[in-house]
Amino acid sequence: MKSFKTYTKKQYLGQCDVLRSASDENEERWKIMMSSKMSISFEDFVRGVDMSVILDSDETPMDYINDKLASDPETTTYKSNWGEKEVFFLQTMGFEFIFS
Repeated sequence: MKSFKTYTKKQYLGQCDVLRSASDENEERWKIMMSSKMSISFEDFVRGVDMSVILDSDETPMDYINDKLASDPETTTYKSNWGEKEVFFLQTMGFEFIFS
């Protein structure tokens, strides 16, 4: 019998400005996250996160990303760490949308 690994998608942690202003510790976590970020594909990002809380009811994750790319062609997705947790984040228009 084959066993299949189940993967839990990362949940939305928050937007960078909200998280950073919550505590000095979060500001430090953000700085470390940004200094150690590694680019990942949009496909890996979408497979790894649950974007449902930031999507409109009729919007797909790729619709959301394509909309951001239309406004900011430098929109990129990354993986890094937030404290001890691995995170994925979408960076667009000067903000990071972080999932852990």
